[in-house]
This record gives sequence, structure tokens and C-alpha cells, in this order.
Amino acid sequence: GLTVDSKGRIIAAQYTKKISVIYPKGSEKTLTSSYNGKPYIRPNDLIADKKGGIYFTDPYQVGATRKPEDLLQAIYYISPDGQKVTQLITDINRPNGITLSADGKTLFANDWDGPYLLTYDVQPDGSLKNRKNFGKYTLKQETDHGLVSGADGLCVSASGHAFATTPAGVQIFSPKGEHLADLEAPYDMPPQNCGFGGPGYGYLYVTGRG
Repeated sequence: GLTVDSKGRIIAAQYTKKISVIYPKGSEKTLTSSYNGKPYIRPNDLIADKKGGIYFTDPYQVGATRKPEDLLQAIYYISPDGQKVTQLITDINRPNGITLSADGKTLFANDWDGPYLLTYDVQPDGSLKNRKNFGKYTLKQETDHGLVSGADGLCVSASGHAFATTPAGVQIFSPKGEHLADLEAPYDMPPQNCGFGGPGYGYLYVTGRG
């Protein structure tokens, strides 16, 4: 996952177990690589808020072996000053795609091993409350992993429509969480992530897996 913060820096969730600034040149640095002395599992996706804080997900890869000493799968928050990392949410089966609403008041999170796109209310200190099942994914088998639901990447339009990349394609939800459509993707495997760009952020871009 990639995000751009209020300073224009590009920040990446890296499979090398860290969250890092990777651009602009000369500003590269690791923001966090461990929590309470333990390395992360496999940081997956992230989003910067308007204050400069960063939310990121840390799930197991599909098929990975879990170890007793591993951290819990979780959503974390890096404080705007970069001095504190807080483990916020640990009750998602496999937290994956993550993003914020345009006003920054709602955090959206995909569950790769669950039937629902989830939302949380963002608090002034960056913490999250009031978990809600925002929308239910269309069920569809993914033969490589035997999954029948769940979602990977995630983005939300300015109008509040949510777009989730899933085994059924890019699933679209209304601002009220109603499932509107599945955009089937022309890939051998399910689409992996999505985001808006172009003039007026009017174009949806989708990355393919494999």
C-alpha cells in the first residue's frame, strides 16, 4: 500500500515489516518497524489523515503459518509527530485495505477473511470507536485460496461510495452501505488494489494481481 501525507511525502507499507517514507529523495526513513519490541507481521495497506497521522493494517498473508510469539493482526496508528504507535483494532479476522472518508471522520477497513466491509468512527485523538458492518461483499469462490468472501484493496470517492477489490471484481457500495454493482476485472486472478486519480480525481485505477 501507498499513501501521500499532508507534506507530500509518499509513505509505503512494506513486506519487510516496516512503514517507511520512500519519497522525496533525501527524506527516506523508517517510521516504524516493531510494536512493543516485536516485529510486525506483514504491513499491508495504509492511509494518512489530515493531521499527519497514519493508519495501517498488519495481517497474515494467505496461507502463512502463525506463530505464538507473533503480534495480533491489527490496525495501528502512527501519531502525527511520529513518536507513538498505537494498536487500535484487533478484532478483524484479517485486516487488509484501509482508507478514510473525505471528511476524515470515518475509517473504512476491508476484512479478507470476513463477509463485511467495516467502518469505525474516528475520534479527535485518532482512536477508533463504534465498529459497524457497513456493506456485505458478494460471495464468490477464489480457487487459489478457497475463499468465498472478503476483500483486498479499498478506496472511497468524494461522494462516499466505497470501492473494494474482491474475488468478484471491484464491488461498489453506496454511502449507506448498499451493494450496487460488481465491476468484473480482466485478470487471471482477482484485482488487488484501487484508487482515484486524474482530473478531478474522476478516474478509478485498479491494479491486477499476479
